[in-house]
Amino acid sequence: LQDSVLLTGAANFPGGDGVYSLKRIMEECKLGHINYLDLDIQEYEWPFLNNSETIELLEKHVDRVHIGTHSKKIHADLKVLFA
Repeated sequence: LQDSVLLTGAANFPGGDGVYSLKRIMEECKLGHINYLDLDIQEYEWPFLNNSETIELLEKHVDRVHIGTHSKKIHADLKVLFA
């Protein structure tokens, strides 16, 4: 895929310090729009998504989100967040 970005682990992330946020990913990878965001971040889904900055970016710049959840609690919390 021509305009795809694949981030697999902190070592491959621009900056390499392991501090992830949607804003930082979009800025450092120069992404103005995301068609499909696939998150599988091993029980960090809730802290990554549950903040007003990320929700605003999702609403304005992301068409679709697929989240691999790793606990029933996180799954339930995300269902409420995205309702």
